Amino acid sequence: MWRYFFLVQLPDLPERLIGADPVFYLDHTLGEWCGTPGALADAAVAEYRRCFDPATIHATCEDYRAGATIDLIHDAADAERRIGCPVLVLWSASGIGSSYDVLSIWREQADDVHGRALDCGHFLAEERPPRDRCRTHGLPQRAAVTGAPRRPAAVTGAPRCQCGRSSPAWDADALAGPSRRSSSRGSPGQAARMTSRGTCRPA
Repeated sequence: MWRYFFLVQLPDLPERLIGADPVFYLDHTLGEWCGTPGALADAAVAEYRRCFDPATIHATCEDYRAGATIDLIHDAADAERRIGCPVLVLWSASGIGSSYDVLSIWREQADDVHGRALDCGHFLAEERPPRDRCRTHGLPQRAAVTGAPRRPAAVTGAPRCQCGRSSPAWDADALAGPSRRSSSRGSPGQAARMTSRGTCRPA
């Protein structure tokens, strides 16, 4: 939980501290978050390192800052809206979601909610590939994909962002981790998600 309080500090304190040794910070984060040894391919880790430049570090901090400030306002404004599409909720059994009744929280926001905790860490896509997550456990294949509710009122599963990019969350099989792609940009564990503002942000 220390990361939440660290990254929300005003610019550019965390940026400078992380930037003093970005590879150390990144490798520590990946090691702390990954619950399955060997799940992150060497090529994926190398790409994370390549992309973890000052602009990405700043964007990562800004994401956490937004979660502690403007996101709360937008979520409150969206509080009465319900998610109309089926929602597949998957989260780490040993992560922050273990402190909550995750499905009950999301059922307050959506009518059709399925899901379960998985035996993995932060990187669901790499640690538990889509075939394992969905077919093995009999979960629906096509649903909006989310996780433990960091901000429960956020609306996820919108079909297209204002930037024009389609959300990969519409098909669980489309949510492939960086170990399954030729390139992965952004903060550790980044996946596009749709917020109540209809814009893409790291998850």
